[in-house]
Amino acid sequence: MANPPDSKVKEAQKEYSGDPIDLREVDWSQLERNLTLTPDQRISEHQRALELVLHLEKAGKALRERPK
Repeated sequence: MANPPDSKVKEAQKEYSGDPIDLREVDWSQLERNLTLTPDQRISEHQRALELVLHLEKAGKALRERPK
């Protein structure tokens, strides 16, 4: 996948409310990989990522609540 044209970069930067982003510096390989997956495969990967985040949050909470 080629980098987006400058006009698309500028349009995306206007819509983004955080720090300025240069889409030419984005690693497009993950996007390209995701586009090869079926919607069900993307959902499954997303669900696994959410479960990992919840597990990490639970572990962090347990550590913070542990008596010192």
